[in-house]
Amino acid sequence: MKNNDFDILFEEVLNEFEKAVVKVKTSTHFEPCSGEEMVRKLEKDAHTAITDYQKCRIQPYKHAYRERTVEEYISSMKSQAMWTGTPGKLLECAFVSHKWGISQYRQGRKAEGRKHVLMALNLINMWNGACWALEMVEFKEESNKLKREAASLGGKRKSQKYRPVKDEVIRLLKKNKPEDGWKSKAAAINSLEEEISKFIELDFHKNSDWTSWDKLYRTISDWSRNDIELKNAFADVVKR
Repeated sequence: MKNNDFDILFEEVLNEFEKAVVKVKTSTHFEPCSGEEMVRKLEKDAHTAITDYQKCRIQPYKHAYRERTVEEYISSMKSQAMWTGTPGKLLECAFVSHKWGISQYRQGRKAEGRKHVLMALNLINMWNGACWALEMVEFKEESNKLKREAASLGGKRKSQKYRPVKDEVIRLLKKNKPEDGWKSKAAAINSLEEEISKFIELDFHKNSDWTSWDKLYRTISDWSRNDIELKNAFADVVKR
């Protein structure tokens, strides 16, 4: 490639970086700080980091050594972002790399400049990807929460719907209880068949769950184990 082609490439990468910065400015991941405020801070911090580096004052993250190049400095921040799961560090890397790349390019170190603006673009895109992944996780968690709430609400509505039937089962168990009680739970449930079936035909004729006595029998049997009121009612009338 000719030099002017490399210059065009450099400008194109800078343009892509600026497009990515627009996404950062509109992001809501920095609350209570706005995206634009965060970009200004990142630009200022990047300038400070490079100035300190050039003056040999930088010693990031309490390491016992000073990185020999800005690339190593950026790499150490990127590693911290990956290890600690803090995408914000990727943005810090990106802005430092971007500012350093422009500086190097203007000083005639064009290959170094292109390398660092490409690194900057990669890092800011990594941040966008990480934020997208976090949003997907949050969306899934919210979706699961809504599903749980809907299931809970559905369960409550179903419970309310079946309340009259449960009350009738309890009433019939007490009404029809033999003097010495039933010998088994199965006998107690079977004693309900005629009367509870008529009750359901009158008030629950559209309930597809109970199209046969076998299905209703299983439902009452489940209630006798899982519903505290029905469980107590059966305990009162079944004497083994």
